[in-house]
Amino acid sequence: MGIVDFSNLYPNLVTLHESFTFSDHCPIIISAEAKTHHFKSYPFRFHNFWTSHSSVEQIVKGNWRLKGKGSNMFRFMRKLKAIKKELKPWAKVKLVMYRIKFKKKLG
Repeated sequence: MGIVDFSNLYPNLVTLHESFTFSDHCPIIISAEAKTHHFKSYPFRFHNFWTSHSSVEQIVKGNWRLKGKGSNMFRFMRKLKAIKKELKPWAKVKLVMYRIKFKKKLG
């Protein structure tokens, strides 16, 4: 009865029952922290039709001019990461706009 009332007060309650150690007592670990939601991250994919937008060309050109130290591959990867960082939010907005336009044409 007591644990039921306690769990109603704390819906995120988690109890872990540990094993016996040196005595006949068994420790119980109680956590009442809120569960965090882990959102799946999707891989970044560049779509060819993006190249028809002048803003994409500006993003790529601007980040391709980045200077830095390190090996050629390191600088190349840093440029790609910088481009990706700017294109992800751009793509999210543009793709939503395309979906809205597409739905309007269909319906």
